[in-house]
Amino acid sequence: MNVAVRMLSKTAEKKERREKGTSAEAAGTTNIQARGFFFCLFRTGYLKWFSSVILVPLLVLQCKALGISP
Repeated sequence: MNVAVRMLSKTAEKKERREKGTSAEAAGTTNIQARGFFFCLFRTGYLKWFSSVILVPLLVLQCKALGISP
C-alpha cells in the first residue's frame, strides 16, 4: 500500500512540474512576441526618422538642381 501512495505522489509531482514548465514556456513565448512587436515599432520609427532627416533634405537639393523653386 505504501508503494502505491509513493507512486501516486511521484506521478502528481511530475504532472505539476510539467504544468509549471508549460506556463513558463507560454510566458516566454509571450515575451518573444512582445519583443518582436517592439522591435518592429522601433524599426518603423527609425525609418521614419531616417527619411525625414536624410532623404527630405536631399530631395530639396535635387529639386533646386532641376530648377524647381517653392
